[in-house]
Amino acid sequence: MFNESGIYLHLLFNEKNIYCEEFEQVVLGLLIIDSEIRNYYISDYTKDSFNNKHHQIIFSIIEQLHNENEEIDLLDIIFKLDDNDRLKEIGGSDYIVSIMDISTK
Repeated sequence: MFNESGIYLHLLFNEKNIYCEEFEQVVLGLLIIDSEIRNYYISDYTKDSFNNKHHQIIFSIIEQLHNENEEIDLLDIIFKLDDNDRLKEIGGSDYIVSIMDISTK
């Protein structure tokens, strides 16, 4: 399973302007499933930390829920994206599930 090393590598890649879609997916998954990692690292990120526009949208939802002290899990992200008419835009719930699969390997 990926852990903080995935976050660290993504931050390092961002500093060097190196894009890796899988690292972006790992970071998003970790921010969703691990509240300790989210609480520690979310301030290191903005939506612009992600090159993929779908990932920017997903991060914005994670950040919004975090700032509102709301629960954050897979279903919360999917419902919030759907409420904002953004779920189809990012590839649907299947894409969010695929991010979670990558993050838990």
